[in-house]
Amino acid sequence: MLKKFKNLDNIDKALIIITIIIMVLLIGNLIISIKHISQFNSIRNSGNDRWFQVEERIVTYEHKVDQLEEQIKNLK
Repeated sequence: MLKKFKNLDNIDKALIIITIIIMVLLIGNLIISIKHISQFNSIRNSGNDRWFQVEERIVTYEHKVDQLEEQIKNLK
């Protein structure tokens, strides 16, 4: 394979080297993109969990308010 590479013209050698460099950069970009998507999904899920906690608190307070309103009605 090295013999074939040595027999190529300088332009062909340059094209092969540039092609290899571009492929390595594209593979690196793909790996970084997959890692970024994974991190984004974990951050998004943790944010969703926080909103579920907030929603649970709101429902709890609404239930308490309903109980207090019922007690106030019973006092009248």
